[in-house]
Amino acid sequence: MYEEVDILHKHLVTYLARVSQLKLNEFQTQKFMNLMTAVNNLDYVGDLIEVNMVDLGMRRVEKGFKISAVTQDVLETLHVVVSDALKAAVRAVVEEDKDFANRVISMQDDINLLIKKADLHQAKRLVSEDSGKFEAYSVEVDIIEKLKRIYKYAREMAKTVVDVDEKAIFEEAA
Repeated sequence: MYEEVDILHKHLVTYLARVSQLKLNEFQTQKFMNLMTAVNNLDYVGDLIEVNMVDLGMRRVEKGFKISAVTQDVLETLHVVVSDALKAAVRAVVEEDKDFANRVISMQDDINLLIKKADLHQAKRLVSEDSGKFEAYSVEVDIIEKLKRIYKYAREMAKTVVDVDEKAIFEEAA
């Protein structure tokens, strides 16, 4: 699947490279740069999932440890919220929808709270009597960190939509 994403990324970058050769006004140049940022951030998310998250899952399977139901709930909640943010960020970019973009950006406090809860859960888990707890702890902390980075990229994508300088539109029209 990642190869398909890589191919799509290559096509998008090739298209944007052609666009960059056109004479663009200031507003168009800003939109172009924002699109490049969004496309690259989406590619970074793909890399995180393909390379890092898949490797973490494989490591868990190879080592044979289980993630407790409570920890699964913590990770699942964070995953769902981050996934929603990513979907909203993509929609914001594709549809140039500032409401979706602002929704993603405003999720920062909720994400930080969920990460803090996940980190506290991990701290409690580390002192438990589980066998193999360090390996599980290491993978779980890595998953949390990757989800945090995915949200960061989604937020940066959303910012490209709200950062467009609309006054340039009016200056161009005058």
